[in-house]
Amino acid sequence: MSAPAPKGLGGLAGVQTYVNANAFDNVDFAAHALSLAENVGASINYFVTTPAVALELATVKELASSQRPLLGADVNNGTSRSILGVPLLVSPYVAADTLWALDSSRCWLIVREPARVEVDHSVLFTSDRVAVKATIRVGFVHPASVVRVSLA
Repeated sequence: MSAPAPKGLGGLAGVQTYVNANAFDNVDFAAHALSLAENVGASINYFVTTPAVALELATVKELASSQRPLLGADVNNGTSRSILGVPLLVSPYVAADTLWALDSSRCWLIVREPARVEVDHSVLFTSDRVAVKATIRVGFVHPASVVRVSLA
């Protein structure tokens, strides 16, 4: 997307941040994120991260001498991922070395003004093209319930 495209969660002011001092080699960061959200009355029901961080988490073992993954394997659904019982979603659009903790009951995208679409046939009249511009104003409910976990 070109500017001024929405900045997404990374551009949201007022979110809480937890800086993970180490690599994602355990799930302590998740406990911290859950606690930060609970301090403002939120209840995290999704973690979202990059494919690289998801892979890093998937390869962490219970013990150094074990081959059993720390996040466990659900025999009923081998493709599901969760951290401390909270589903882990993966998106290539999350910033590198970042994990978001979200309470979906408090993360609504609010349309403040109806979308406006403008079409101009004359701007590019030298060829068979049409200029189209769309504008929408949106807001976000309770940014303090969002926790950003990043590496130091």
